Amino acid sequence: MMVHFKDITMTNLLLLGEKCISFTILSIVLSLQGCTNSELSGIPTIKVPKESEEILLKNFIKSIKYIPLETKEGSYISSILELKIINGNFLIRDVSGRVLIFDSEGKFIRMLGKMGDGPREYSRAYSIETNEEEELIYLGSVRKIQIYSKDFEFIKEKNLPFFVSYLSVLNGELLIITKKDGAKMNSGASKETFLYKMNKSLELIDSTLFRIEQIIDRKTIGFTTKLYVSQNQTGAYLYTPVLIDEEYLRDTLYQIVDDFISPVLKLEFEGPKFSSDGTKNINIYNIIISSTYLFCQYDRENKRMLFFYDMIKKTGINITKGLLDENGDPHMLKPIDLSKNLFYFYSQTQFTNSAEEELNPTLIIVELN
Repeated sequence: MMVHFKDITMTNLLLLGEKCISFTILSIVLSLQGCTNSELSGIPTIKVPKESEEILLKNFIKSIKYIPLETKEGSYISSILELKIINGNFLIRDVSGRVLIFDSEGKFIRMLGKMGDGPREYSRAYSIETNEEEELIYLGSVRKIQIYSKDFEFIKEKNLPFFVSYLSVLNGELLIITKKDGAKMNSGASKETFLYKMNKSLELIDSTLFRIEQIIDRKTIGFTTKLYVSQNQTGAYLYTPVLIDEEYLRDTLYQIVDDFISPVLKLEFEGPKFSSDGTKNINIYNIIISSTYLFCQYDRENKRMLFFYDMIKKTGINITKGLLDENGDPHMLKPIDLSKNLFYFYSQTQFTNSAEEELNPTLIIVELN
């Protein structure tokens, strides 16, 4: 069902759930409920089994490239949270909050920008994005957006009244996803997920309230790999996780088309989905789609899982922890270019001498069949 806010009253807004919403600027309360079966009856459903198996990565790859990242002063990486490419160079967001730049062969170039709390500085990078066509780099830091050139020089910045959780470029416009504290509910607080659009001048051009979560128990699950938006030849897709206990699973993938967000696919997890005390057995972190595959990263009863589905053959595999490399180590693939089935993971260098600095990891880029 396609819904535009011009045609919506406050009364039926509360009955809509998460259907299709417009990017028109609004301050309306969207329903707390997830999509019901009747609302999603017209979209495809993919079944996710409970049983899992171990699968070798080599069974799915067309090519693989190993890039040892240079270790020198100022270049040390403890954990790669995000990777982007511009002009063949790698932008790596580290768990430290820095963004480090390496060339295509892994040679360290420099750190992007300067860390701090003043003008032209960022306290911590929470998301990075590139616009290859405009040759621009975007950095989101707490309540600030910065733009850098392809040569890593600062261009401009803008302070924002909200936290920057995630950045993506759609049709040349910058999409920002953020969560805010919402209004108090009868049985607790709430969190609101907003989507904002900005132009190249960092002017706000549109926004929408995408979701409201009712918080009864403030206990939440931490997860650092944010893959909220995936893009391939067929369009842009959206999934944002809800990592608190609710009475239903947020198991629906949405597609962003022009000014609308519509549900396009639902994952049907084999039960039991909830424990006897009502807590979720399943926590979904990311759902992304490449030109060929769908990936879903999730936990079932505190065990990390990867559901790997071939969209062409219509066959899926449920994998424990991740795809196995040649050493038998599991890895969760992260996207580089979904239209080309290009992904990466990294392998930590073996630490052998406590008197020497630990080496940076090896970046491993794979193209899937």
